This record gives sequence, C-alpha cells and structure tokens, in this order.
Amino acid sequence: MKLPPAHEQEELSLAYISALAARSAVQCTITGKLEYGVDIYMQTLYSTDGLIIPKTPPVSVQVKATKNWQESNGSIVYDMEVDAYQKLYHQSAAARLFLFCLPVCCNDWLNVSVDSMIIRKCCYWYKVTTPSQNRSKQRIRIPITQLITVDTLPDIIEGARLEMLLC
Repeated sequence: MKLPPAHEQEELSLAYISALAARSAVQCTITGKLEYGVDIYMQTLYSTDGLIIPKTPPVSVQVKATKNWQESNGSIVYDMEVDAYQKLYHQSAAARLFLFCLPVCCNDWLNVSVDSMIIRKCCYWYKVTTPSQNRSKQRIRIPITQLITVDTLPDIIEGARLEMLLC
C-alpha cells in the first residue's frame, strides 16, 4: 500500500524540515493539526549554564509541499490556495510559509541506500505581507535566495521571532 501522493508529500516535507532543524539547533514541534494554518512551531535554542533553552515566543510555520512549482527569473513561482494564504496573512507578523519543492516524478522524491538517504528537492521560506484579492489561487514568487538550509534556518526563525516581539 502507498499513501496518497499529497500525504506522502506532506510527510516528506515534515521529515526534511525536522532534519534541518535537528542540525540547526532549532526546536521543531509538529502540531499534528490539520487545516488551521500552523503545521510547525519553531524556536531557536541557546545554551546557558550548561542548559539548552528555547527562545520564546515560538514562530508559527505553515508547510506546503508540492511538485507544482516553477523556477522563473530567480524566483520560485507557486500558486497557493487563497484560504491557506489568508490564514498566513491573518496570523502574527512572524508567521512563515515553508514551501517544499519536490521533483515532478514521485520516484525521485526519496532515495535510500546503504550510504545515504536523499530527500529531493529543497525548501524555501516566504512571508505574506498583503491580503489576497483572489478567490481561489494566489501566485507567490519566492526569491531563490530564500532557500532554507542548516545555516539559514536559525536566522530565519530568529528574525521572525524578533519581528513578533517588535509588534
């Protein structure tokens, strides 16, 4: 038995983000709640007096996984459901979208061997700043410089957290 493709995409995206967080000293709490606009809460971690402590408040992250994306003129282009877009807009200023871009062919999503496990392709972050005037889809353009890596994830989360504190 195989999961429906949308479920497999979501599970792979959460595994990918969890792996990045584990290597980045970022606490990643998967909500397990469906359709409320928040899939993960993330907090950067710091050490004091030999203790590892999460910085508060946590940052809300909505995760989307898709093979229906394009790269154009230095941006990732994705047509997002307006309801999901609006949920991000109405959350705190610190809420972020993590868009996990998959290859078109599902056989390329995950490869496992004795030497490695490879989840393809990658993940980008986006901040919604304006409401949508559309009825069904909202096209977003994410600069390819907003790639999420082990090195950039703590800065993305900490920047969002500081935005939240300033509001």
